[in-house]
Amino acid sequence: MKKLLSAIVMLVASSFTFGQVGINTASPESTLDIRAKNHLGTVSPTDGVLVPRVNDLSVNGSVNGQLVYLISDTGSFTKGFYYWNGTVWTGFGGASGDNTNDAWINDSSNVMVKLGTQSDGTTTRIAGTDFVAKDNGAVGIGTASPNASAILDISATNKGVLVPRVALANSTDQVTIPSPATGLLAYNTGVAGLNYNGYVYWNGFEWRSFDDKSIVNPTITGLTCSAASIFPSGFTSGVSYSGTLTVPYTGGNGGKYNSSATFTQNGLTFSLNPGNLNSGNGSITYSVNGTPNFTSPNTISVPINFLGQSCNAIIGQNSSLASLQYVRNVISPIDTDTPTNSITTIGNLSIRYNGTTATTANLQYRINGINQRTSVWYWKGGTGGSWFTYYAQNDLNADTWKDFPSNFNVGNRDSAQATISLFDNKQVYRITVVANPNLTANGAFPALQSSITIFVELLSAQ
Repeated sequence: MKKLLSAIVMLVASSFTFGQVGINTASPESTLDIRAKNHLGTVSPTDGVLVPRVNDLSVNGSVNGQLVYLISDTGSFTKGFYYWNGTVWTGFGGASGDNTNDAWINDSSNVMVKLGTQSDGTTTRIAGTDFVAKDNGAVGIGTASPNASAILDISATNKGVLVPRVALANSTDQVTIPSPATGLLAYNTGVAGLNYNGYVYWNGFEWRSFDDKSIVNPTITGLTCSAASIFPSGFTSGVSYSGTLTVPYTGGNGGKYNSSATFTQNGLTFSLNPGNLNSGNGSITYSVNGTPNFTSPNTISVPINFLGQSCNAIIGQNSSLASLQYVRNVISPIDTDTPTNSITTIGNLSIRYNGTTATTANLQYRINGINQRTSVWYWKGGTGGSWFTYYAQNDLNADTWKDFPSNFNVGNRDSAQATISLFDNKQVYRITVVANPNLTANGAFPALQSSITIFVELLSAQ
C-alpha cells in the first residue's frame, strides 16, 4: 500500500513539476505518453487506449476536439472514430465512411459514392451538379444515374466538354504526346507543323480526323492548266456570269485543303472550293462569278496558285477542246462519306458512286449548270454477269443526279464503262469505273480495303 501511494504521489509531483505524464515510462516525450507493455514491439491483445464509446451521434458535442467512437452504423453515420469540429461530428479518414457534408459519402442503396452538399457544407446540390462514382467504376458528372453502357456519363444542357488541345508536328507525331494509345483523342490546334485544325484520334499508326480521313498537310506535284476547263465556256462583256473552273493536278497526297483568298481577273471573281486531294491525280474547282469585260472567243489568262504550284489557265474560247482532258478519283474505304467524296467532276459532267457500303448501289451522273439533251451508252460486268444499254435524247435537268441503268455491285467486283454525249455543249465524255470489296490476305496476295476508282475523260467536241 505504501508503494502504491508513493507511485501516485510521484506521478502527480512529476505532472506538476514538468507538465508531462508517462504511463509505462519514466521518460515521457509529450504531455501524455502512454506506452504498451512491449514498447515498439508486437502488439498484445490488451494494448491500446479506449476513448468513450457511443451508439448515437444525434447530440452535439460541447467542445472542439471532443473525441468518441461510434460502435455501430446509425443514421447517416458509419462505425468509427468521430470528433466534434464545433459544428458537426466529423469522421476520421480511417472510419468506414467519411461524412463531411461536402465530401464523398456512401449511398449503398444506389451502389455508389457521391458528393454531398456544396462546398459551404450546408447547401443541397441541385440536379445537374451531381458527381457520383458507381461501384462498377462508372462515373457520372451532372447526373446521378450514369448510363449503364457508359464508363463516363457527362450531362449538361448549356456546356460542352473540352478535350486536351495539342499542337502536333505532323500526322505521325509521337513526341508531342509520347506513346499515344490507339483510340486516343485530342484536338489539334494547327499552329505547329501539322496544319489540320480539329479533332483527331490515333489509329495505332497515324493521327486521323474523326471521319477517318488523312490529315497530312496537302501537297501536289503539279498543276495542268493546259487541260483546265470552265463551264459555261462562253462569256459576253457586261453580262453577269456564274460558272465553275476545273483545273487538273498531279501527285496529290490525299490531304485536306481549305478555300483560299478569292481573286479577281477581268471582272470575274474566283473562289477555290475546299476538298480532299486524291492520292494521285485529280482536279480542283473554282466558283467563278462576276461580270466579264471581254467577249468570247476572245480569251484571258487566269493565274492559278495552289499548294505552292502555279500556272495560267486560258478561258474564253467557246470552241471544242483541242486535247483530251481527264480526272481520276480513288476512294478507299467505301463508307458513309463515299457519296460525297466520290464526286468526280470535269467540264460539265460529274460522276459518283451513291453507296455507303461495299455491296450494291448506283453509279450516278449529273450535268452541271444547264439543262442538256444527252445520249448515253453504258456497259457493266462482274462476277454477277454483264449488262448493256444505250439510249438517246435523254433530257436532263441541270444539277440533278440520275442513276445509270442497272445497279453497280462492288461485292461482285463490277467494272463499268459509259460514253455520254452532251448535244447542247457539243461534248463527249468517257467514263470508266472499277471497284473491289474488302479482300482478306491469301498466300502471296495481300489484304485490301474496299475501294472504287472513277476515271472520266473529256474526249472532244461531238
